[in-house]
Amino acid sequence: LGHELLNGLSPIVSLADSAQVAAERGDARLPGILATLARRIEGLERFTRAYRMLARLPDPVRAVVDMEELVGDLSRLFAERFGDRVTLSVDMPE
Repeated sequence: LGHELLNGLSPIVSLADSAQVAAERGDARLPGILATLARRIEGLERFTRAYRMLARLPDPVRAVVDMEELVGDLSRLFAERFGDRVTLSVDMPE
């Protein structure tokens, strides 16, 4: 995330510096620089909004779960992660 934000901010800082120099010199390129700056800011704002939506956890949904299936999935994941080094023993009443 930090990398993406810096990728978005670096050109904005550069464009702002260019705009300041262009304004001081009365450079005719200033409107184009400002338009590009505005587009880059809008892109960074869209990225930030999209990330915020992605990072927000949805409300939990309660549902019936097949415990045998869940324990089976967890046992397979455990075996993949730890292999023969650790043994998982499951005692599940009916």
